[in-house]
Formats: sequence, C-alpha cells, structure tokens
Amino acid sequence: MFANPDSAVQSIVITSEAPGAGKSTIAANLAVAYAQAGYKTLIVDGDMRKPTQHYIFNLPNNEGLSSLLLNWSTYQDSIISTEIQDLDV
Repeated sequence: MFANPDSAVQSIVITSEAPGAGKSTIAANLAVAYAQAGYKTLIVDGDMRKPTQHYIFNLPNNEGLSSLLLNWSTYQDSIISTEIQDLDV
C-alpha cells in the first residue's frame, strides 16, 4: 500500500515459527496504521491456540474464527468494530 500506491493491497499475512515473536503486536499496529490512513481494515487473529487481538483492542472473544470455521456463527456475528474508525476485528 505505502510502497506502491497504484497497487491495491487486499491482504497481508503476519506469521512466524515461534511464540513471542511479536506477530500480534505487529499485526495490530499495522492494522491501526491502515485504518488511520482511511482504509477499511479487518484484522483476523488466526492463532487458534492463543488469540490475543481481542485483548489488544479490549473486545469480547465470544465468537471468532473458530466459530466461523465450524459454522457456529456467521461472519457478520464474528466481526466486531473497534473504537478506531475503519478497524474491525
């Protein structure tokens, strides 16, 4: 997005092989930067063992990716708006 404004970024994946590497913090900060730049942003916490984005943004963790994958909820029920404009988790 910032490197090439003519190319539309659809998704970014943040990953590492080890816990404690800072994936969640980097993903949250990057999502906030995109939202503050005016881009509608959805951050998906794919850590099924130890999700943390709901802690970072002070949100409930009642329904999320695992509920969606198991067809226990819809994507509309799994997405929660944050206090930051244009940023959903």
